[in-house]
Amino acid sequence: MIAEGVMENPKVDSAFATHVASVIPAGTIAYGTMTGTSVFGFKITIIGKGTHGAMPQNGIDPINVGVHIYQALQELIARECSPSQEVTLTIGQFNSGTVNNVIPETAILQGTLRTFDNKIKQYLITRIKEIVDNISHAFHAESKVDVLADIPVLCCDEKRNTEIAKAIRSMNGEFNMVSGLHTTGSDDFAVFANKVPSSYFMIGAKVDSDNIYAHHNPKVCFNEQVLPIETAVYACVAMDWK
Repeated sequence: MIAEGVMENPKVDSAFATHVASVIPAGTIAYGTMTGTSVFGFKITIIGKGTHGAMPQNGIDPINVGVHIYQALQELIARECSPSQEVTLTIGQFNSGTVNNVIPETAILQGTLRTFDNKIKQYLITRIKEIVDNISHAFHAESKVDVLADIPVLCCDEKRNTEIAKAIRSMNGEFNMVSGLHTTGSDDFAVFANKVPSSYFMIGAKVDSDNIYAHHNPKVCFNEQVLPIETAVYACVAMDWK
């Protein structure tokens, strides 16, 4: 969108976005300056040599290679990052094979690296590629790492935050406005926020239940009664813009 000129015609001076949160009570609106982490999304493809499961010596098992890579990637966080550093590395997908008695030709792992520190991010990207290459080589397999996403840290403008929070309070003084939003979640909106002064507000959408699930859990529920609130917030921000 940016490459196609969405920020230029007309010229964008500021940007605003919201996101609902299943774990924040309805009526609460949170915001902050260092709101979300950067994201490096990656895909690891391991190429082995398929063979019958009864004759593993004739093949190169990409699942075995993938398991070793997975374990080594977890050690990056446990042994190469300080406990005080906010950094996560998650493999959310590991696919290989189609039947139980065949060693497949390939395995694919997909993951996400998140941090607020660009220096740590670049270091870990280098280490991910080193680990994938070296472990694959050790087991006589081939591999490659493809980039799926590279999103910057979501940094919001403190002045705009203050102005918007004031406008929302004027619209409805009953909202619980909470500053200091800081989460290892992320949003592609960071790309826009990297271009112009921006704000990103989290709208509480917690349901009235003892069973609360986090985002992307298959059982997650959102309080849909907050949708008019979110709509009103957008309208308020637009009307207050000077």
